[in-house]
Amino acid sequence: MDMLLVFLLAAGLSGGFVNGLAGFGTALFSLGWLLQVMPPQQAVAIALVCSLVTGVPGVWQVRHSIDRRRLALFILPAFAGIPIGTVLLGLIDTRLLSLLVGGMLLLYGGYFAFRRTLPAIEGNWTLVEAGIGFVGGVLGAMAGLSGALPSMWLALRPWPKAVQRGIMQPFSMVILLVATVLLALEGVFTPQVLYNLALVLPASMFGAVTGLMLFRRLFCLSPHPARHRGELDPRRSGDRVCRRRAWRDGRVVGRAAVDVAGASSLAEGGAARHHAALQHGDPSGGDGVACS
Repeated sequence: MDMLLVFLLAAGLSGGFVNGLAGFGTALFSLGWLLQVMPPQQAVAIALVCSLVTGVPGVWQVRHSIDRRRLALFILPAFAGIPIGTVLLGLIDTRLLSLLVGGMLLLYGGYFAFRRTLPAIEGNWTLVEAGIGFVGGVLGAMAGLSGALPSMWLALRPWPKAVQRGIMQPFSMVILLVATVLLALEGVFTPQVLYNLALVLPASMFGAVTGLMLFRRLFCLSPHPARHRGELDPRRSGDRVCRRRAWRDGRVVGRAAVDVAGASSLAEGGAARHHAALQHGDPSGGDGVACS
């Protein structure tokens, strides 16, 4: 098999799976493969398109959990960073971009390895979130890494998982869409790039669907955030796996409740018969055994 095809398929599968599971990460995991076989602008262009296509199901999944006010704090400053990232992409070489992607992988992996030991950050951090959005815009246009820093920050916020993803995924989609349009205007999408994209995209879509299925099994999203504030509620989920799990758990709990109620009724009935028998002068208490 042609090594170019192997690298393209590996880039699509790995990037798509992570995007479906985490809501971002297509470029972070696919650029390592793509940069081995093509220049930075072409690799980033393919990663951007794959991120957009594979991100659509995830945005639809969390559409009810999108908080527009919180999202605006990140996305508005990011628009100022996109042109800067586009300029940097034209200046950076393959080796430097590979080092950037590798550094982000190490930072991201190390961060979440120690995430449980870090305290939750509460309160109003408008300037910090605006700065993270700006840097996300630069990284998104330069390497498709728009979601790396926001995801690390959101993991520290005491918000439900659905709310965090409802900010991160639309943020990445908007940034990457604008960056893709700018690259298209620069003429990056040549026939060769479109051919390679046609090979990567199906693998990326397959990986995204697989990752999203795993995400829905791990976190059954509620489609009613107005009532649940984005909490995960399997009984109200549209996912069949979540409904089956909730039905199974509810059936077990209901059966246990019936057993307890039945035992309680038997005990109360027996006590009533025993008391009535004593009142009628039966020394056995109605059970055939004399009471001492």
